[in-house]
Amino acid sequence: VVLLNIKGGTAARFGLQRGDVVLSVNGEKATSVAQLKKLLQGQHPRWQIQLRRGGQTLNLNISG
Repeated sequence: VVLLNIKGGTAARFGLQRGDVVLSVNGEKATSVAQLKKLLQGQHPRWQIQLRRGGQTLNLNISG
């Protein structure tokens, strides 16, 4: 869950909003904050983030 979204921050630049629930990163489920941090570590040429926002499931594709 994105708890705080500071204008101009990394999450905002990637299109994440307060209240978004991250479901998976690059096809791997994010079951906890610790798991999410692990999935976001490292260098990736492209990120595929699936999230839930207001009852809808959205897919973000982010190039690094």
